[in-house]
Amino acid sequence: MKHSLIFILVLIIISAVVFCYEPYAAAQFSNKGAIKGQIDNNARLRVLMNELQNTVTTLRKERQDYYSRKQEKDMEIQDLRIQIQTLRVTHEDLISETEDIENEMGTLGGKEEKLKTAIAGYKEKEEELSNYVLSHVRLLRGQVNNGIPFQLEERTAKLDAISNGISTQNPMDIAEACNQLWSFCKDELRLAVTSEIYRDNIRLEDGREPHAEFVRVGEGCSRV
Repeated sequence: MKHSLIFILVLIIISAVVFCYEPYAAAQFSNKGAIKGQIDNNARLRVLMNELQNTVTTLRKERQDYYSRKQEKDMEIQDLRIQIQTLRVTHEDLISETEDIENEMGTLGGKEEKLKTAIAGYKEKEEELSNYVLSHVRLLRGQVNNGIPFQLEERTAKLDAISNGISTQNPMDIAEACNQLWSFCKDELRLAVTSEIYRDNIRLEDGREPHAEFVRVGEGCSRV
């Protein structure tokens, strides 16, 4: 009986030892798995930390580049604002100059109308004066033909020059025509009040043209 109790006690002790060893072995095995998992986690954590550090470095660099580009863009915007302000001032000046030019053009337009009216009046007076000169040329031509038979061709040519100069498409200045007419009148007046002896050819009825001496006295002439 005593031996049975001892055997049973030994079995109990052995069972207890076995039962205690199994949890300990399981715990040891579990600790090894946990350590390996921790190592794997640490490795992954290092990788993640490296990636995070690289990402932070990249973001810092991109942020620095962004602020650098932003500063450049801000400077460009500031320059553009200055240019816009300058262009706005220039635009306002151009508008003011345009208004001044338009006002001046309006004034010039009024002056142009006045000049056109004045030119039309001048042309009418010039035409009237031209007709007056031509009428006097015709009157003088009749007096020359019926007056002193002295250098008729030369005197008639002077009258032709005056009338032709007025009648051509590019007429002489009316003042010049008046000056020539006045000079002709003075020459005619001198012939009317002076006398002189001169030589010239005379055409006879038989066709001969002998050289003769003439004396001019006032409005008449006599052969010597």
